[in-house]
Amino acid sequence: MPGRARWRVSPERAGRGGPGGFGRKRPLWPWLSGLRSGFDGAVLDFGNSGMFDETMVAWPAVIKSEQGFEMWYFGLDNLNVARLGYAISSDGVNWVRIGGNGTKGASIDEAHFASVCKQGDLYQMWYGVEGGDIVNYATSLKATDVEVMNNIPKTYALHQNYPNPFNPSTTIEYGLPISSKVRIVIYDVLGREVIRLIDSEHAAGFYSVIWDGKNRTGNLVASGIYIYRIVAEDVKGEQKILRIKKLLLLK
Repeated sequence: MPGRARWRVSPERAGRGGPGGFGRKRPLWPWLSGLRSGFDGAVLDFGNSGMFDETMVAWPAVIKSEQGFEMWYFGLDNLNVARLGYAISSDGVNWVRIGGNGTKGASIDEAHFASVCKQGDLYQMWYGVEGGDIVNYATSLKATDVEVMNNIPKTYALHQNYPNPFNPSTTIEYGLPISSKVRIVIYDVLGREVIRLIDSEHAAGFYSVIWDGKNRTGNLVASGIYIYRIVAEDVKGEQKILRIKKLLLLK
C-alpha cells in the first residue's frame, strides 16, 4: 500500500558509522534524503540542551502546524529518567528545543511514547508513563506555548521571564486563582505594542507562555529592553489586576 513502508536491515548501513549515517533500517521504497543537522546527519540529537535529554532522544510524534512542524519526543536524562520534550521546526529538519514546565525543562516528567493530535487550539496527547504499563491522557492549549499545571494559586501572579536575558525565546509564567479573562502583551520601550501573546479566557491555574522574539507580523525584533504586561479580570468582573515586568533580548 502506498505510504506504508516495509522495513529490512541493511548490514552495510547498520550503525552510525556506515553509509546510511544514523539510520539502522531503511524502507524498501525510496525516500528522498534532505539536509540534516544533528550528529551523523540526524535532525535531532541528544545532549545539545544539557537538560532533560542528556543521554538519549527517540520516538518522535510530529504534527504539521501553521508555522511549520511540532515534535514531542522521548528524552532520557543522565539519571536514566524518561521525559517528554518539545521542539519546533519551520522545515522539519532544523529543530529548536522549547522548554516546558517539567523537571530540567521537559514538557512532561517520567513519560514516553507520545501520540498527539490537534483540534482547533486544543492539543490532545496520549502517552506512556515511566515504570508502568498504562496510557495517560493530557490536553493543552497552543501546545507547550501554554501549559497548565496541576495546582491553583491563591492570588494573581506574573513571574519574571526566564531565561533573561534571552535569545531566541523566553518563558513567562503567570497564575490565576479563578477563571479569568487574560491578556498578555509585549511592548517596546516607547510603549508600542509588539505582539499580543494571550487574549482569551482561562480556567484557574498556573500557566506559561513562550515568546519567540517575533512581532505580530512574524518578524524577529531587534535586541533591547521590552516590557510585558498582564491584565486579568475574573469572568464576573469583580476582580482585576495589572502587572508589568521588563525583559531583555540579546542577539
